[in-house]
This record gives sequence, structure tokens and C-alpha cells, in this order.
Amino acid sequence: MLRSVLLTCYDPPPSGPGEPIEACVKALAERVDDTGECDFADLRGAWGQAGRLGVREETGPIVAPPQLTSEWLGVPSVAAGVAGARCARLSDLALAVAAAAYQRTLVLTCSWHCEQRLSCFLALKVLVAVLRGIHSELVPTERVLWELIFSQQEKNFDGSVAKEEVLAALEELLSFHEEDSRASPGELEELDSLRRQCQKKSLENLFADGRRSSVAFADVLRWWWDMPEEYREAAGLAVPASVLRQRLRRQPEEMFRGPLRRVAAEAAFARQALRGHVRAFAELRALAVRRTIEGFSIRSTAESRTTTSDAGDVSIYSDERLDEEVPTVIGEGFSS
Repeated sequence: MLRSVLLTCYDPPPSGPGEPIEACVKALAERVDDTGECDFADLRGAWGQAGRLGVREETGPIVAPPQLTSEWLGVPSVAAGVAGARCARLSDLALAVAAAAYQRTLVLTCSWHCEQRLSCFLALKVLVAVLRGIHSELVPTERVLWELIFSQQEKNFDGSVAKEEVLAALEELLSFHEEDSRASPGELEELDSLRRQCQKKSLENLFADGRRSSVAFADVLRWWWDMPEEYREAAGLAVPASVLRQRLRRQPEEMFRGPLRRVAAEAAFARQALRGHVRAFAELRALAVRRTIEGFSIRSTAESRTTTSDAGDVSIYSDERLDEEVPTVIGEGFSS
């Protein structure tokens, strides 16, 4: 029954492998009791779980079933009239049972709403703490890149970023660069075109020529820092000093005000954001450790080469001294 009702709520009905309605029904089946029934709050929970799995985004817009006309929807008096007509056909006992059932539904639905709001509140508090932790790990230049890339995310605020989002952030970064007043309009247009080509080529390397649909923020930082400084300047990828001064003291609550509002309102979005940024925080720490180990390795190699060179010099010096001293000793032996 539930499957048929959900199918009437979409136009056109979803189909194909991984059919989303089946995923929602499967999530609801985990919530039924021993009698095979479930409450309306369970349906809301299954619907939210389907949203976390990305089901609702794939199904398209929800429409009203044909039997629910525009005159019925949103008009309390009409709904009350329909409910009154149905109740009039029930016996006193059946009406009392129905009233008790609806009271239970009301209590459970209110409890579900309370749980969702509490979940959003707790997730928001923890997420802000994680964002502050990430903020403390970054230098000012990295914080600007972090804000440019993730502050405009509306669909997914999970610590990963798509190619289009990075490209949009680089476009915004390019707009911060001051134009040379001595250059002609033609030269400025040519420079802008060359910079955009360099940015797109660099992004192809970051996203492995299209083989990766999204990357982590740690990957973006590794890609950005591995570019030569002269190349970053020429390609318009460097962060201007004026932008650094403007955004030096900005905190995550201000940097990501839009996404955090949605986190506070949607429990599923909050859980997704929290999981993603915990993973992003861990990846940044792993990157920092990797960089430290690489620094030790490079330093150790350099010291090893220096020690080997010094040892070689000592060996050559010893051989030369030996060549000078042996004939002297031999001569003294013969003379004695």
C-alpha cells in the first residue's frame, strides 16, 4: 500500500536500477513492529533516512496525488468535513479506538520533531567545534581558499568539493587581482584568457583528467602548495595581500553562515555535514603529519649527503698524508 501511495506522489514515477521508492520502503520495513505496522513518525523517519541516502534528490519533485485536489489541500474546513463524515460512519467503540490511535500519533510525531530539532542542535554544536579545529590548522592563505570553495555550497556541505565548485572559487579569486593600469584592454583580455586556461589545465591534474568527480579539501591544499609560486602568481591563483588582510580574523561561524543555517534546520543535512567535516579534519591532520615526515626525510637525506662528503674529504686527506709520511718513515729506517 505504501509503495503505491509513494508512486502517486511523483510525476513521472521513478524507475530503473536502485529504484528510490523501494529504498524508502526498505528503510520503513526496518521500523515496523511485531504486527507488521508502524506509526506515522516511523514513516517520517524512513523518509528522512531516504533523504540521507540521496534518494529524494533522485526522484524529482513531489506532487499531490490525484485524489487530493487543490480544494482539499491546505483548507482545514474541508479536511475537517471529510474527517467528520468518516467518523460519523464509525461505531462508538471504533471511534474511541481511532481517537486513541490519533492521540498516539500526535504524541509520537511531536516527539519525532523534538528529536530532530535536538539532533540538529547537537550536530550544529559539534560541527562548529570541528570547523574551528580545521580553522586552527590552516594558515591565512589556506583559510581564504577554504572559505571561497565551501561558503557557497548549497547541496552538499560535507568537506568534499566538485570541479565546478573549485572553478567557481578560482573565478572569484581571479576577480580579486588588481589590473595593471598601464596595460591595454587587449592585453588584459589576453592575460585573463591565459589565466583561465592555466586554471582549467591545473584542475584537470587535480581531478585526474575527469576520473574523479570530487576531491577532499586536503587534496586541494596539496595541489595548491605543490604548484611553483611563480606559476601561482602568473595564473592568478595566488591570494592577494588585500584579501588576506580583510579576512584574517573571520571565524567559521561567519565564513559559513549560509550552510550552517541549513544545518540548524535539517537533521539529515546536519549529519551529512558533520560526518564529512570530521573526515576532512582527519585528512588535514594526516596531511600535516605526512608533510612533517617528508621534511624529516629531506633533511635526513641532505645531512647524509653532507656527512658522506665530509667523510670522503677526510679519507682523501688521510691518503694524502699517508703518501707523504710513508716515504719519510722508510727513509729514516734506511738511514738508521
